[in-house]
Amino acid sequence: DFATGLEEAIANTVVYGRNKHIHIRPVAPVRVAVVNLTGVVVYQATISSTVQIPVNPGIYLVKLGTGSEAVVTKISVR
Repeated sequence: DFATGLEEAIANTVVYGRNKHIHIRPVAPVRVAVVNLTGVVVYQATISSTVQIPVNPGIYLVKLGTGSEAVVTKISVR
């Protein structure tokens, strides 16, 4: 089994929370959706460069997708 270019792009995208922001640094264009724990979408876009999304402190789910592939990551923001 081997990773496709799309899977690799998702796997190598850096996502972390710091200073009331969610930071996302993609290596290729990727669809992003950020959802808080009450189910509200707080950010949604296709990005190709680093973004800093201002959010309130808390836990968020970040969905990264390209085509039919998607990965969801839980992020804690302080």
